[in-house]
Amino acid sequence: MVFGSRTRLRTCEDIPIFINGDVIERVDEFKYLGIYLDEGLTFERHSKYIYNKASSKLGAIRKIREYIDQPTALRLYKSLVLPHFDYCDTIYMTSSKEVLNKLQLLQNSVCRTLLLANRETHIQDMHTELGLLYLNERRQLHFCLQLHKIIYSIGDVALREFFVPVVPVTGRITRGQHKHNVKVGMCRSELGRKAIRFRCPYTWNNLPVVAKGLERFLDFKRWVSAKVHDLFGDHPV
Repeated sequence: MVFGSRTRLRTCEDIPIFINGDVIERVDEFKYLGIYLDEGLTFERHSKYIYNKASSKLGAIRKIREYIDQPTALRLYKSLVLPHFDYCDTIYMTSSKEVLNKLQLLQNSVCRTLLLANRETHIQDMHTELGLLYLNERRQLHFCLQLHKIIYSIGDVALREFFVPVVPVTGRITRGQHKHNVKVGMCRSELGRKAIRFRCPYTWNNLPVVAKGLERFLDFKRWVSAKVHDLFGDHPV
Protein backbone atom coordinates (compact mmCIF):
# COMPACT_ATOMS: atom_id res chain seq x y z
CA MET A 1 0.00 0.00 0.00
CA VAL A 2 1.19 3.50 -0.85
CA PHE A 3 0.09 6.42 1.34
CA GLY A 4 -0.33 9.99 0.19
CA SER A 5 -2.67 12.68 -1.06
CA ARG A 6 -4.92 12.04 -4.05
CA THR A 7 -2.67 14.12 -6.29
CA ARG A 8 0.46 12.25 -5.28
CA LEU A 9 -1.22 8.88 -5.57
CA ARG A 10 -2.23 9.58 -9.18
CA THR A 11 1.43 10.05 -10.11
CA CYS A 12 2.40 6.57 -8.94
CA GLU A 13 -0.58 4.46 -10.01
CA ASP A 14 1.44 2.38 -12.46
CA ILE A 15 4.68 2.15 -10.48
CA PRO A 16 5.37 -1.48 -9.44
CA ILE A 17 6.91 -2.29 -6.06
CA PHE A 18 9.42 -5.15 -5.80
CA ILE A 19 10.77 -7.11 -2.84
CA ASN A 20 13.50 -9.64 -3.61
CA GLY A 21 12.53 -9.46 -7.28
CA ASP A 22 8.87 -10.27 -6.69
CA VAL A 23 6.11 -7.78 -7.52
CA ILE A 24 4.07 -6.87 -4.46
CA GLU A 25 0.32 -6.66 -4.93
CA ARG A 26 -0.94 -3.17 -4.31
CA VAL A 27 -4.17 -2.71 -2.34
CA ASP A 28 -6.33 0.32 -1.54
CA GLU A 29 -6.98 -0.66 2.07
CA PHE A 30 -5.64 -3.12 4.61
CA LYS A 31 -6.69 -4.20 8.10
CA TYR A 32 -3.81 -4.04 10.56
CA LEU A 33 -4.18 -4.71 14.30
CA GLY A 34 -7.91 -4.23 14.08
CA ILE A 35 -7.94 -0.93 12.20
CA TYR A 36 -8.51 -0.43 8.47
CA LEU A 37 -5.85 1.70 6.78
CA ASP A 38 -6.52 3.33 3.41
CA GLU A 39 -4.21 5.13 0.98
CA GLY A 40 -5.33 8.62 1.95
CA LEU A 41 -5.58 7.82 5.69
CA THR A 42 -9.19 9.00 5.67
CA PHE A 43 -10.27 6.02 7.82
CA GLU A 44 -13.66 6.05 6.13
CA ARG A 45 -13.57 2.27 5.72
CA HIS A 46 -12.69 1.84 9.38
CA SER A 47 -15.46 4.19 10.49
CA LYS A 48 -17.99 2.15 8.50
CA TYR A 49 -16.59 -1.00 10.12
CA ILE A 50 -17.07 0.53 13.59
CA TYR A 51 -20.58 1.66 12.71
CA ASN A 52 -21.63 -1.81 11.55
CA LYS A 53 -20.12 -3.57 14.59
CA ALA A 54 -21.67 -1.14 17.07
CA SER A 55 -25.04 -1.23 15.27
CA SER A 56 -25.24 -5.01 15.53
CA LYS A 57 -24.53 -4.89 19.28
CA LEU A 58 -27.04 -2.07 19.73
CA GLY A 59 -29.65 -4.18 17.97
CA ALA A 60 -29.13 -6.94 20.53
CA ILE A 61 -29.60 -4.48 23.40
CA ARG A 62 -32.80 -3.13 21.84
CA LYS A 63 -34.32 -6.60 21.74
CA ILE A 64 -33.94 -7.08 25.48
CA ARG A 65 -34.26 -3.45 26.64
CA GLU A 66 -37.85 -3.81 27.87
CA TYR A 67 -36.82 -6.73 30.11
CA ILE A 68 -33.93 -5.00 31.91
CA ASP A 69 -33.57 -1.81 33.95
CA GLN A 70 -31.65 1.28 32.85
CA PRO A 71 -28.43 0.68 34.88
CA THR A 72 -28.14 -2.82 33.39
CA ALA A 73 -28.73 -1.51 29.88
CA LEU A 74 -26.05 1.16 30.42
CA ARG A 75 -23.56 -1.48 31.60
CA LEU A 76 -24.29 -3.54 28.50
CA TYR A 77 -23.65 -0.52 26.31
CA LYS A 78 -20.33 0.23 28.03
CA SER A 79 -19.19 -3.38 27.71
CA LEU A 80 -20.52 -4.27 24.24
CA VAL A 81 -20.76 -1.07 22.19
CA LEU A 82 -18.48 1.59 23.68
CA PRO A 83 -15.25 -0.45 23.21
CA HIS A 84 -15.83 -0.33 19.43
CA PHE A 85 -15.90 3.48 19.57
CA ASP A 86 -12.86 3.65 21.86
CA TYR A 87 -10.50 1.29 20.05
CA CYS A 88 -7.84 3.35 18.24
CA ASP A 89 -10.08 6.42 18.48
CA THR A 90 -7.02 8.70 18.68
CA ILE A 91 -6.03 7.36 15.25
CA TYR A 92 -9.30 7.55 13.31
CA MET A 93 -10.25 10.89 14.94
CA THR A 94 -8.73 12.58 11.87
CA SER A 95 -11.60 11.31 9.71
CA SER A 96 -13.89 13.83 8.04
CA LYS A 97 -16.58 15.51 10.11
CA GLU A 98 -19.26 13.80 8.03
CA VAL A 99 -17.89 10.35 8.87
CA LEU A 100 -17.51 11.09 12.59
CA ASN A 101 -21.00 12.59 12.75
CA LYS A 102 -22.47 9.26 11.65
CA LEU A 103 -20.88 7.61 14.68
CA GLN A 104 -22.24 10.32 16.94
CA LEU A 105 -25.72 9.84 15.49
CA LEU A 106 -25.42 6.17 16.39
CA GLN A 107 -24.57 7.04 19.99
CA ASN A 108 -27.55 9.41 20.06
CA SER A 109 -29.69 6.44 19.07
CA VAL A 110 -28.07 4.46 21.87
CA CYS A 111 -29.07 7.12 24.39
CA ARG A 112 -32.69 7.01 23.26
CA THR A 113 -32.69 3.23 23.57
CA LEU A 114 -31.17 3.25 27.05
CA LEU A 115 -33.57 5.92 28.33
CA LEU A 116 -36.58 4.75 26.29
CA ALA A 117 -36.81 8.39 25.22
CA ASN A 118 -38.74 9.83 22.30
CA ARG A 119 -37.25 11.93 19.51
CA GLU A 120 -38.28 15.17 21.18
CA THR A 121 -35.84 14.62 24.07
CA HIS A 122 -32.78 16.83 23.70
CA ILE A 123 -29.49 15.05 23.01
CA GLN A 124 -27.55 17.00 25.65
CA ASP A 125 -30.09 16.11 28.33
CA MET A 126 -29.77 12.40 27.50
CA HIS A 127 -25.97 12.45 27.62
CA THR A 128 -26.04 14.29 30.94
CA GLU A 129 -28.52 11.88 32.51
CA LEU A 130 -26.49 8.86 31.40
CA GLY A 131 -23.16 10.46 32.31
CA LEU A 132 -21.82 9.99 28.76
CA LEU A 133 -19.49 12.25 26.82
CA TYR A 134 -19.97 13.06 23.17
CA LEU A 135 -17.69 10.83 21.11
CA ASN A 136 -15.58 13.80 20.00
CA GLU A 137 -15.03 14.81 23.63
CA ARG A 138 -14.13 11.24 24.50
CA ARG A 139 -11.60 11.02 21.65
CA GLN A 140 -10.02 14.33 22.67
CA LEU A 141 -9.80 13.17 26.28
CA HIS A 142 -8.03 9.96 25.27
CA PHE A 143 -5.69 11.95 23.02
CA CYS A 144 -4.74 14.35 25.83
CA LEU A 145 -4.05 11.48 28.22
CA GLN A 146 -1.82 9.87 25.61
CA LEU A 147 0.06 13.15 25.11
CA HIS A 148 0.69 13.51 28.85
CA LYS A 149 2.14 10.00 29.02
CA ILE A 150 4.52 10.82 26.17
CA ILE A 151 5.57 14.22 27.53
CA TYR A 152 6.31 12.91 31.00
CA SER A 153 8.04 9.72 29.82
CA ILE A 154 5.26 7.28 30.68
CA GLY A 155 4.12 6.32 27.19
CA ASP A 156 5.73 5.36 23.90
CA VAL A 157 9.37 6.45 23.75
CA ALA A 158 9.33 6.47 19.93
CA LEU A 159 6.76 9.28 19.87
CA ARG A 160 8.76 11.49 22.24
CA GLU A 161 10.91 12.76 19.38
CA PHE A 162 7.93 14.84 18.21
CA PHE A 163 7.97 16.80 21.48
CA VAL A 164 10.93 19.18 21.40
CA PRO A 165 10.78 21.80 24.19
CA VAL A 166 10.60 25.43 23.10
CA VAL A 167 13.88 27.19 23.85
CA PRO A 168 13.51 30.98 23.65
CA VAL A 169 16.22 32.78 21.66
CA THR A 170 16.48 35.47 24.35
CA GLY A 171 16.83 32.89 27.10
CA ARG A 172 13.59 34.09 28.67
CA ILE A 173 10.09 32.71 28.34
CA THR A 174 7.72 35.40 27.09
CA ARG A 175 4.03 35.79 27.92
CA GLY A 176 3.09 33.98 24.70
CA GLN A 177 5.18 30.96 25.64
CA HIS A 178 5.24 28.45 28.46
CA LYS A 179 8.00 26.26 29.79
CA HIS A 180 5.95 23.14 28.97
CA ASN A 181 5.29 24.14 25.34
CA VAL A 182 6.85 22.16 22.50
CA LYS A 183 7.81 23.07 18.96
CA VAL A 184 5.18 22.71 16.23
CA GLY A 185 6.52 21.79 12.80
CA MET A 186 5.63 23.58 9.59
CA CYS A 187 2.73 22.13 7.64
CA ARG A 188 1.20 23.29 4.35
CA SER A 189 -1.23 20.49 3.47
CA GLU A 190 -4.41 19.14 5.01
CA LEU A 191 -2.94 15.64 5.08
CA GLY A 192 0.13 16.95 6.89
CA ARG A 193 -2.00 18.59 9.59
CA LYS A 194 -3.43 15.16 10.36
CA ALA A 195 0.04 13.73 10.93
CA ILE A 196 1.02 12.95 14.50
CA ARG A 197 4.17 15.10 14.32
CA PHE A 198 1.92 18.15 13.83
CA ARG A 199 -1.22 17.14 15.68
CA CYS A 200 0.45 16.15 18.97
CA PRO A 201 2.46 19.35 19.63
CA TYR A 202 -0.38 21.58 18.42
CA THR A 203 -2.94 19.99 20.75
CA TRP A 204 -0.56 19.99 23.72
CA ASN A 205 0.37 23.65 23.35
CA ASN A 206 -3.29 24.66 23.24
CA LEU A 207 -4.05 23.09 26.62
CA PRO A 208 -4.32 25.50 29.58
CA VAL A 209 -1.07 26.23 31.43
CA VAL A 210 -2.37 24.72 34.65
CA ALA A 211 -3.04 21.40 32.90
CA LYS A 212 0.39 21.17 31.24
CA GLY A 213 2.05 21.76 34.60
CA LEU A 214 0.45 18.71 36.25
CA GLU A 215 3.21 16.09 36.19
CA ARG A 216 1.29 13.33 37.99
CA PHE A 217 -0.84 11.45 35.47
CA LEU A 218 -3.78 10.96 37.85
CA ASP A 219 -3.88 14.69 38.62
CA PHE A 220 -3.82 15.51 34.89
CA LYS A 221 -6.50 12.91 34.11
CA ARG A 222 -8.74 14.22 36.87
CA TRP A 223 -8.35 17.83 35.71
CA VAL A 224 -8.93 17.18 32.00
CA SER A 225 -11.87 14.84 32.69
CA ALA A 226 -13.56 17.58 34.71
CA LYS A 227 -12.91 20.22 32.03
CA VAL A 228 -13.34 18.12 28.89
CA HIS A 229 -16.69 19.67 27.95
CA ASP A 230 -15.32 23.21 28.34
CA LEU A 231 -12.16 22.37 26.37
CA PHE A 232 -13.66 20.29 23.56
CA GLY A 233 -17.39 20.89 23.87
CA ASP A 234 -19.18 19.34 20.91
CA HIS A 235 -22.39 20.61 19.36
CA PRO A 236 -25.28 18.12 19.25
CA VAL A 237 -25.66 16.26 15.96
